[in-house]
Parts: sequence; structure tokens; C-alpha cells
Amino acid sequence: MTAADPYALAQLLLRKGLVSQAHLLRALQYYLLRRLGAGELAYRISRDQAQIGLDAHDGRPQNGLDLADLPPPPRGWVPYSPDVMALFDGETGQFQQVVARQSLWGPYLGESGGEFSYEGRLYAVGAWLDERLPAMDGPHWPLDLYLPNGPGESVAVTDRASGKLLLIEPTLTKISAELTMRPAGSRKAINVAYASATRTLYATDGQSPDLVVIRLQTHELERLYQDVGLASNLVVSLDGHQLYMLIGHGDPAIQAVRTGDMQATGRVLLPGKRFSDVDDPTDLLAISANGRFLAVMTYQDEPAMFTPILSVIDTATLQLLSTSPIKKEEKPVGLAFSTGGRLSPAPSFPDVLLGRELLSQGALSDALRELGILAAEGAKPELDSDVAMLANQGPAGSPAELQALVKPDAAATQRLVESANFKWSARPNMTQADRQSLMNAANDIKLPSEVSNTNGAFVMNWMRDFLGD
Repeated sequence: MTAADPYALAQLLLRKGLVSQAHLLRALQYYLLRRLGAGELAYRISRDQAQIGLDAHDGRPQNGLDLADLPPPPRGWVPYSPDVMALFDGETGQFQQVVARQSLWGPYLGESGGEFSYEGRLYAVGAWLDERLPAMDGPHWPLDLYLPNGPGESVAVTDRASGKLLLIEPTLTKISAELTMRPAGSRKAINVAYASATRTLYATDGQSPDLVVIRLQTHELERLYQDVGLASNLVVSLDGHQLYMLIGHGDPAIQAVRTGDMQATGRVLLPGKRFSDVDDPTDLLAISANGRFLAVMTYQDEPAMFTPILSVIDTATLQLLSTSPIKKEEKPVGLAFSTGGRLSPAPSFPDVLLGRELLSQGALSDALRELGILAAEGAKPELDSDVAMLANQGPAGSPAELQALVKPDAAATQRLVESANFKWSARPNMTQADRQSLMNAANDIKLPSEVSNTNGAFVMNWMRDFLGD
């Protein structure tokens, strides 16, 4: 089935009473969710508005949700890190390269959880942080996005300054919960790890040793004191049974915690110092999609102050596998492992409607024909929608309709004149009499017999020439 503007099609079906509003809303939500899973849509948090959106590859917004009525910071922004991402191989754990986030497509909620794509490869991502800080402290900003590690019923957006966490339905239909994670006034990130398998969020507030547990069934918060000094970033295993927290009384370390009883099961010391102990909002930490590796960023003061270090850890043995110092100008705002996964295209909205048996093939074809998009995929002719419909329809039209397209009769001429959908774009100031005269002249023209009945494009081009530029 060919593509159609889902919202235009839904409005037409609703107006004709062919499908109920409730069924259409559910179908649209499912359609957007499938497009998200196929990597055809990506989340976008506005740079200066408290809004999260879903954009297509061509940049067109597909949905959006206002989070609050917040003005941008009065004195603008100051970047604390370059807007780049460090990439790792998910099979070997090897550090690959640092790339600009502008060159990535994403993030989106794939079938395996939060993802983005780069040069044909998929990468797992759980956090999408703003690389900027307000030049002057205020009651809000920055906003960070957190994604589940598998199919999820929500995504999370945090407002650092206000200390709030918002749970939002993946297709941005509504905010399902607003939770207070800490008092207002901090620049530190509210770190979130989202375990899809257990429908649980784990979080640290960036200013205490507490581990916050949020059950999605109830949206209730439980605070668990951890004797770890200051709890920083954290990630969770795919099955939700193991947490990995970046901690430190002094020297930084990764501590493994069993989620069933919240008991520590191991610890590995890290080289260098934690960036969160200085001005950074958090310490970067990521887990591979297969659960085999952790990546973490710390810093050392050799060969220069605040030289970033990227370390890789084996989760099975909690052994440090590698460390890679990088240049200060390459310091990333996120870490991600490749997944080895592939994306499958999402069904079209008409296919979703048919799959849910919301209307018949015939009724759907009639609606698509009315929209003028049954078979044509390119640019639409700027003429009467009835003529464009027949031109796009091709062999599916009746012989009478096709004959009218090639050799219009007087009745067809009159329909074109009276049609409210006739755009008359090349002659916007034509009177009704002028239109009648033009179409009567068109009615007298007989196209050569060699013109195919399916060659609607020829007819459209000729009529554009006849109307003039």
C-alpha cells in the first residue's frame, strides 16, 4: 500500500464516519510506534523550548509534546563538552572513534531499546544529554532524555534545575507522571537507568549516595541508601537483574549491585578521577546491548589537565580490559556500543488500518483516491484534485474515467469548473466566466490516439502549459 499522510487520511475517515475516533487514535499511536521501532522517526528535544518532538528523516515533525511553558535561559548557554559521541564495538568492546552527534540519526526507541544509527550501524544508547549549561542559574534547564534498554512503555525527560523527572508515552501522546527527584537548584544530571524487563527505573540524584527505585506500575519512589560516597551514573543489564554504578569515596570505581536484594556483588577500580567531581553534570557510563562490556569516562592530568580516559570493563569478570586517553577537544557527551542489529521498514498507515480490520480495502482505496495518492509517489500536479486523482490512478480507473481523462466531455468540464478543489494556481484571479471559457476550450481538444490511456502525466503537463506560468 502506498504512503499517505496519516493525519490527513485519519481526518478524512473520521469526517466520513468510516472509523471511530478512538480506533483512529489507537491506530495512529501504533503506527508511530512501529515507525519508531524501524528507526524512521527520532526524538528531538528543542534547544530553547521545553518541547520534545518526533521528526522524520526529512526533518518534518510527526508529533510533539510541550513539557512546560519555559523561556530559554536569559543569558544563553555555555557548552561544557563538545557535542560528540564516543563509539565502541559491541562484539569486541574496542573503542572505535569519536563522531559529531549531528552526523548520527537518532535517538529513537528501536525494538531493542534506545538506539541511534551511524553509517549503517546501530548503536545502543540509554541517555541523550544536553552538552550545554545555562550561563546563569535559573529554575529550569537543561533537559536530558533517557531511553529504556528494551521495548518500553515510556521515555524519561529530566529537568536538572527543577529536579523533576517526566515519564512520557513513547509516541508523545501524554505525560504519564511527573516525579520530584531532588530539591531544585542543581546543575548535576539526574542519572536514569531504565530496565524494560522489570518495568523499573533506577536513578541517582547527583548529590547523595541514594539509589532511587521507580516502579512503572505505581510511579512510586523508593530511596535506598548506598554506602558508596556519592552515587554517580548507572546502567542496568538487559534482564534487569544487575546494576552497575559509578561510585567513589575518593578513587572512582564501578560497583555491581544485584537488583533482587540490592547487595553489592563486585567492584572494579577505575583510572583517573571523576568528571562529576568538577564542573561536569555527570560521569559517562554505557553498557553494550549484549551485556558483555561497560564503557566509562574519567580523566587524568597527564599529559594535560582534564585529559579524558575511556575505559572498557568486562562485566563477567569485572576486569578492566582497556583504557584509551583521548584529546580534550574530543571529550564526548555520550558513549555507545554497536549492536549488530538491523532495522525493518514499518508498515504504512493504510496497512495498519487494514491489518486492524478497521475498514475494507474498497473503502480505503476510495479514501486514498479522494486524497489523490493511490499510486503516485512523487510530486502531485498543481491542478484540480479530481484530474490529479485520475492521473495518479492509472489502470485501476474505470474505462469511462480513463476516457474522460484523455478526452473530457462536457459533463467532466462542468465538474472541473464547479469543483471547490480546483486550485487554479497559475491563474489565481480568474473569474468564473474565465474558468468556463478555459475549460470549454480544453473540452474541444482531442489528444492523438497514440497517447496512452494511462499517460496521465502527459495530460497534466499539457494542461499546465495551457494555463501558462
